[in-house]
Amino acid sequence: MKHEDWQRRGKIIRERRIDLGLSRKELARRIERDEDYIKKIEGGTRPGGRDTLERIAAALDISIAELFSDDESDPMKEITRREFLKLGAVGGLAGLTGTISGETQAVELALSANSPEALIVLGDASNFRGHWSEAEQYYRHALELLPKDYRWARYMVEKVTQMLINREEFKQAVIELTAVENIIEQWSTDEINRDLVSGLVAAKRGWIETRLGRYEAAEPHLQKSQTVGEKWGEIPLISTSHHFLGRGAIENQTRLLYPELFGSQKPIIAPLLLGLEHIREAQKLDKASEPNVAFGKQLEAMGLLILGHEADARKLLHESVHQLQGWTVEQTGSLVLLHRLEGLKVGHSWSRKQDLEELADALAELCDTLANEPTTASHPYPFVEAILSFLDTKYLIGDYKKSTAERKRCADLSVMGLLLHSHPEHPFFDISRALLLRFTQEMPDNEFVDYLHYLPNRIMSYSDDFCNLRQTSLLSLSSVDKVLGHLTALRFS
Repeated sequence: MKHEDWQRRGKIIRERRIDLGLSRKELARRIERDEDYIKKIEGGTRPGGRDTLERIAAALDISIAELFSDDESDPMKEITRREFLKLGAVGGLAGLTGTISGETQAVELALSANSPEALIVLGDASNFRGHWSEAEQYYRHALELLPKDYRWARYMVEKVTQMLINREEFKQAVIELTAVENIIEQWSTDEINRDLVSGLVAAKRGWIETRLGRYEAAEPHLQKSQTVGEKWGEIPLISTSHHFLGRGAIENQTRLLYPELFGSQKPIIAPLLLGLEHIREAQKLDKASEPNVAFGKQLEAMGLLILGHEADARKLLHESVHQLQGWTVEQTGSLVLLHRLEGLKVGHSWSRKQDLEELADALAELCDTLANEPTTASHPYPFVEAILSFLDTKYLIGDYKKSTAERKRCADLSVMGLLLHSHPEHPFFDISRALLLRFTQEMPDNEFVDYLHYLPNRIMSYSDDFCNLRQTSLLSLSSVDKVLGHLTALRFS
């Protein structure tokens, strides 16, 4: 594919966008891509993948054929191995995107060519679809073809260990990170690359600790990665460090959004304010990526809500929902916080029970949507947030007290929250456990005993219901078993 073809295509896209009165930002929002990426396509410095160009054509109401020259108009055109290597692996893959036949050929050619770059592209495509095990295989194959230099180390940290983190294989991720650290210690004459890889490793360690809810343990790792990023001007590393330092400081006080479960408590102001500073700094650095900025607004709104600044929080959440239009799963955090805000406002006022019931219905609908969303299988946390907010609203309404079926349903969902977020130190686990305690306390003794007998079969059915939403690990089952044992001891002691 020649650069003049890219420039011709970019000119067509830019002129058509201007004719329609669309800003580059609006076009990027419609096709769910970054504005900077659109700018590069229009400027002819990037070709754009087949999927992206199809989205652009649909958004601009033109045919996909108009964006291709005669030589490249047939997406099913065969590319020989020699042509593939001549074009370069990545260019060859770009020429084959968009069809099942093309993707199959791309995989075969990439594997036969033994090109690390092509294998990384295939891994990135699998990662984008949430096929993390498949992506890891491509990444590992690529790494086997590279010398153990800076590029190898960076791919190992940013690609392979990230797939392990996504699958919550944290112990294996730490083993891989330790192996990388041992290798870079030998780079005595390559200070900048040694430092940068060390910073990336620290960021991943901080990420793992944050996912486990061990925020204090995450802090020194993230501070190290921030220092390295600032030393060498590595903006993504600085941004990531700020994001997770802020996230930890704010998430650590999430329980304050559930006063009916944990009692009314005053926030610890200093760490919250510092957390907000970190989040705002990350947003400044992430300004080219609208989704990242929107996620930052979610966290900032949570911090403001904990501090009691409801109006400011509401404004940020509405902005975040708008920015994430079309990203159903990613929107959930903002939607749930808006619901939390309403729930806190209504409180225990029985005169507004109808408001709470409408809120519960909206949350139930959100839970149903997420349960059927394909990406929920690989990213269950928004689903957990929606479940917990729904259950908290049901607890405020109190109708479970009069209905055996409702108690059972609410207890089931509480257990699901424990299974999907099985790290006992994380606030989500604590909230799920507190809700389960409240719902089972209302069960008569015989109903509670029946529920304990019924529960193991229900837990096994979750795997069928949610199609590997997450493998029910021994850690999950062990954590739930401990909680149920605690509940039993409280009841019969």
